[in-house]
Amino acid sequence: MPPSKHTFVVLLRGVNVGGHRKLPMADLRAMCIDSGATDVQTYIQSGNVVVATEAGATELVSALDARLTEYLGESIPLMIRTAAELGDLLANPPLDLSDRDVSKVVVLFHRDDVAATALDGVDLDAFAPERAYIVGSHIVLDLPEGQSRSKLAAAVARTEVGAQCTGRNWRTVEQLHSMAVPKQA
Repeated sequence: MPPSKHTFVVLLRGVNVGGHRKLPMADLRAMCIDSGATDVQTYIQSGNVVVATEAGATELVSALDARLTEYLGESIPLMIRTAAELGDLLANPPLDLSDRDVSKVVVLFHRDDVAATALDGVDLDAFAPERAYIVGSHIVLDLPEGQSRSKLAAAVARTEVGAQCTGRNWRTVEQLHSMAVPKQA
């Protein structure tokens, strides 16, 4: 019986943002292939890649981290999710999305589960109508005016947990999930 393939979504933190850590997606795809991945697809320029691999998540991250560190000259945080993990988040949003512009709902991805107390040092009520929700290894930010103007997003980014996250808007998460779901023959 051949080894089974796993599909993973890998999210890189802080590439191609403001001219820093420039990483062409063709180079990222090549690094993924060199790390043993197949069916490599990138999405936009912010370090989103969907791969298939016979390796587990830990092995994939280790191999890709080594290549990225050599390329960029520094190690960067990599978050990895399965289609099922993204699907669970999308199926159970912590807020009603029916009247929201989902491009203004941002998911912050962390490597581990985020403690319910992780944002206790942030006076969340002071940022209303912006809201933050902790969901497993994610912090979901509802930012009605968008991320670029958000004081809440900036405050969360300054926390210990926020500094270790990478964010994607809800629409991007939906697209990555769609790319990671096995296609029906």
